[in-house]
Amino acid sequence: MSTFLSSKNGTKARKPRRCCLCGERIEVGDTKDTRTGVSDGSVWTMHMHPECHAYEQRPGVVDPEWYEDVCEPAFSRAEAVAAIKEDAK
Repeated sequence: MSTFLSSKNGTKARKPRRCCLCGERIEVGDTKDTRTGVSDGSVWTMHMHPECHAYEQRPGVVDPEWYEDVCEPAFSRAEAVAAIKEDAK
């Protein structure tokens, strides 16, 4: 079981990261969101593109079991960007 501790949105990446949701790189200087928690005594941090984070928050986008074994992207960044753009219309 995992316990959510904190979230930061809109920070600038100080070093290259990989978005845990789409698998694409987050470059130095890019805006990113983070989520931190504890699972089985280990601290974890998820780094995400803001649009991927927003898309992930929609009901039914990510299967809850995906979080237990994050080894493959949950969706593509293009899919997230397209959905966010569609919402803005």
